[in-house]
Amino acid sequence: MTGGQRPRRPPPNALSINPQQLQPSVTSSSSDAGDSRLRVPNEPSSRQTGNPKVAIPRVPGLLEQSNTNKRVGHACESCREQKTKCSGDRPACERCQELGLMCLYGDRKRERTAKQLRDYANQVNEYEQLLNSLHPKLDPEDVQTIQDTLAKYRLDTDKYTSDDFSTFFSRSGPSDSSDHTSAPGRPALLNVLSGADYTEEDFNRNDQSKALGFVGKHAETAWLYNLKREIESNTGDAEQTEPNLLEGHRGYHSIASASYFLDDCEITINEDIDPLGRPSQVVANGLVQTFFNTVHADLPILRKETFLNQVNSFYTAAFVQPGRQWLAILNLVFAIASRSDQHQIRNTLRNVGEETLQYFSRAWKLGLKDTCLLDHADLQQVQIEGLTSFFLLSLGHINRAWRICGLAVRSATAMGLNLRSESNYVTLASKESRYKVWWSLYTLETLLGIMLGRPISVEKEFCTTPFPVPFEEHDFSDPKVIQVMSDGRLRNNLLGHVIAGPFGDASLALTGQSIRTAMELLKPNHVLYFVCFLDLARLMRQVVEALYAPDVSQYLPTDPEIVITDLNIKADVWLSKLPSAFKFTDEKRVTTRDYRCLRLGLQYYSTRILISKSCLHSLDWSSAGDHRFYEKTGDSCVEAACHMLGLFPAAFDATWLTEVAPWWSVLHYLVQATTVLLIRVSASADSSRNLRHALDKAATWLSGLSLKDLASQRAYAVCASLLEQLDPMAGQGGGVR
Repeated sequence: MTGGQRPRRPPPNALSINPQQLQPSVTSSSSDAGDSRLRVPNEPSSRQTGNPKVAIPRVPGLLEQSNTNKRVGHACESCREQKTKCSGDRPACERCQELGLMCLYGDRKRERTAKQLRDYANQVNEYEQLLNSLHPKLDPEDVQTIQDTLAKYRLDTDKYTSDDFSTFFSRSGPSDSSDHTSAPGRPALLNVLSGADYTEEDFNRNDQSKALGFVGKHAETAWLYNLKREIESNTGDAEQTEPNLLEGHRGYHSIASASYFLDDCEITINEDIDPLGRPSQVVANGLVQTFFNTVHADLPILRKETFLNQVNSFYTAAFVQPGRQWLAILNLVFAIASRSDQHQIRNTLRNVGEETLQYFSRAWKLGLKDTCLLDHADLQQVQIEGLTSFFLLSLGHINRAWRICGLAVRSATAMGLNLRSESNYVTLASKESRYKVWWSLYTLETLLGIMLGRPISVEKEFCTTPFPVPFEEHDFSDPKVIQVMSDGRLRNNLLGHVIAGPFGDASLALTGQSIRTAMELLKPNHVLYFVCFLDLARLMRQVVEALYAPDVSQYLPTDPEIVITDLNIKADVWLSKLPSAFKFTDEKRVTTRDYRCLRLGLQYYSTRILISKSCLHSLDWSSAGDHRFYEKTGDSCVEAACHMLGLFPAAFDATWLTEVAPWWSVLHYLVQATTVLLIRVSASADSSRNLRHALDKAATWLSGLSLKDLASQRAYAVCASLLEQLDPMAGQGGGVR
C-alpha cells in the first residue's frame, strides 16, 4: 500500500477477521499497488516480492464517509446549480435542510428532452395551421408550394404520438426501473388512457364549433366520433363529407358531427312577458309537486318544507310580496317541472313547450338578465344559477349548462359553501340546507363534466363541507337528529356505514351505544339516497382524474392494471355498503319502479364503463404485461353496458321515463351504453345473443325518445348510422332499426 492511499473500511456484512491472523497479502503486478483490500491467497504466488504488504486495520469512521460519498442518480436543483454533492434525500436533501433552502427535484434529462420534443411537435402543428389558414390569401402557385412542403415534412400523427416519442427517448438512454414509460405495452395503453392534451379543431371556427366547444376523451360523444372516423377510414371514405346527417349542417371533420346536444339551437326569450305573471294556484301546486317528486332527490338545492310553505303563502296571503330572486326560483321550478310533463305527452314533440319558455323567460328577467354577472352572489343567486344549469341540461343544451354550473360553483365558493360552517349565526337546519346546495352543484357538475369530457373544478383539498345528515327535513326537531347534526364525530361514524370513501377522522371512535343509537335513526329516505349518489359521484371524479387527465402519461404507475384494479375495488366497496333498500342488483326492487334503485344503478354502471372503457379497443394487448387482464377488463365494460340497458323496461314507457328514470339525463346513459356496444361490434364483430338483445333494447328506447325531443332524434340518427355501417344486416331486422 502506498503512503498516499487511504484505507477503506469493509462493508457491514463482511466477515470480521483479526488482522494478526492474516497472512501477508501478495500483489502480482504494479496495477494492484493502490488496492487496499484485504486478501487471503489460496496458494503462494510465483512472483512474490521481497516486501510483502501487511494488512493494516481500517480506521473507524471511514464507513460513514464512504456512505456520504455514494453516487446519487438525481440531484436537487439547488445542489445542481451550486455544483455540490447532493444526498438525494426526499423531500429535502441534507444540504438544503442545513442551509434552510427550498429543495426541489426537477425532471431528468430524458424527461426534459421528451417534453422539449413535444413542444417542438406542437410548434410544428401551429406552423402548419398558420400556413393552411393563409391559403385563401395566396396565389394558386404559392398554395401549391405550401402544400408540397407540408406533404414533404408532415409527420404521420396516427403512427407517432407524443407518448411514443417520450417512450423512445426513455428507452434510448440508460435503463431506469422507476421510469414507467419503459414498461412493455405502455405506448398503446397510454394513448387510450391519457386525456386530451391537445385539440385538433378550431372551436372558434363557426357557430356549430362554438356551440359544442371542446369535448374530452371520457365523453360518449368523443367515443362516437372516434368510432365514426375509424369506420370511415377502414372503408376508404375518410375524406368524404357526411351527406345530410343531422340536418346536413355538420361536417365530418368536426366532432359536432357525432354530437346529439342542442347548443347550436337558440333559446327564445320573450322580452315582452310580464315577469310578475304567474299561473293559477292549481297549476302551480301541480308543477311544484312534480319538481319535488322527480327532481328534488337528485338536486336538493331547495328546502322542501320551507319552499312549500312559501308557495302556499304566496298564493293565499295577499300581503305577501316576495323578492325578485325568490320569484325567479319559483319560475325555474315551474320550467323544470313543465319539461317533465312534456316528456309525459305521447304526441310527437320537436321543440320546447310554450309554457316552459314563458316560465324561463320570467326567471331570466327576474334573476339572470341584469344581475348574473355584476351583482354579488348570495344564497338565492346560487340557487338560481344551479337551477338554470339544470334546466339547460333538461333542454339538451349541455355546453350552456356546464358554463352556468361553473358560475354557480364560483358563486358558492365565494360564499364559502365549500367549507364546513362553524358560525353561531346560522342554525343547524340552515347549515344542512347549505351543505345540500353545495353538494347539489357538485353532483350536477360531475354529470356535465362526464357528458362533455371536461375537467372537474374545485379540488378536494379545498372542500371540507360534510355530507348532509341522512334525515328528512321534518326530522330536524328530533333530539337524536339534532345530536347527529351538531356532533361531527357522530355524523362521520354514521356516514361511514353507508359510504365507501374516507370521510372524517376515523380515529375519533364512538361508543357502541352511540353508534347503535344513530343506526336506529338511519332509515331509507331521499336524503340517504342522495348521500349514496353523492359518494358515487365522488368516485367518478377519481376515475376521471386517474385515467383521463392529460398528465396520466407522466404520472401513471408502471403497471396501469394497478390503477384500474384499485378503482374497481372502490366501486365494489361502494356497492357492498349500499343500503339493502337501494340494491339495484335485486331484480324485484328494480321492477317495483323504485327511482332510487334505478338511478343508482345507472350511475354505478356508468362508473364501471368509465373505469374499463380504456381497455375496450382492438389493441395488441399481447405486448402488455398481462393481456388477459385487458381483455377481461374490456369484457367487463361491455357487461356493464348490458347491465345498464337491462335496467330499462323491454318496451318504451313514457310514464316510467318521467316518474322513475332521471328524464333529464337518461339519454346520456342510453347513448353511453349503446356506444360501448357499437365499439365492441366494431372491434370483434361480436354477435352474441346478449349483445344483440342489448342493441335491440337500445334501438327501441332511442327510437321512442326520438319522438320526444330533437336531442334524442340526433342521438338515434348517429347510432343507427354507425351500426348500419358496421352491420349491413342491421337495417333488415337486426340491431338498430
